[in-house]
Formats: sequence, C-alpha cells, structure tokens
Amino acid sequence: MRRLAFFRARFAVGLLLLPTILVACADVSRRGRRIFGFGSSDWAWYGVALVESAALWASLLVLTSRRRGLFRWCAALAFVVLGAAALGSERYFFDQFETYLNRDAVLFGAAFPTSLEGQLVTDASELI
Repeated sequence: MRRLAFFRARFAVGLLLLPTILVACADVSRRGRRIFGFGSSDWAWYGVALVESAALWASLLVLTSRRRGLFRWCAALAFVVLGAAALGSERYFFDQFETYLNRDAVLFGAAFPTSLEGQLVTDASELI
C-alpha cells in the first residue's frame, strides 16, 4: 500500500498531464514544420491552448479517479466521448483541409460551409 501511495505522489502530475502531452506529440508529428515556424504570438496562443487542454483533461481525470459516486462515471464518459470527438474532428479537419482553426482557417472560413457540405456528402459512407 505504501508503494502505491509513493507511486501516486511521485507521478500524479505526470499522469494528469499525459493526455495533453500525447495530444501535443500527435500535433507535432502531424504538422511539426508549421509549429516550429511559429512567430512569438503564435507560440503564445499555442501555449494557452495547451494550458486549456491540460486543465480540461486533468480535471476530467481527477473526477474519474474518485473512488465512488455518479460524477466518476460521468467524468469517465465525458473523457472518452470528448476525447474521441476532439481528436477525431481535429484529425479529420486537418487531413481534409491541411489547416487547423487558426489564422489560416479564418481565410478559408468564407467557403467552409459549402466545402463541408460537399465533403460530408462525399465521405458519408466512411463517417457512418
């Protein structure tokens, strides 16, 4: 029991940050050249987004790790559903349009509804 308590105390912060670290690693592996070419304001916004991501995923993990109660199961469901929706839609959006929701996407945004409708019709069989 003491060994488990030692493990929890030593690695708790790392385990809470693990989802954000995995998301950042996936992001760097997918668009590393673009990320490393960021200007200072882009780095600031990227850092803010990572902090927000860490707060969301860590808070859901903390709630999920409770020993009992309804919130534990609600948080676990939210972690799985939000994780799949966030990462899946981000990956789909980037694979289809080679951009994320940033300054590039604002330029792209005027034609987005029509483009999205056409893309969903084309990919309907793969989405269902």
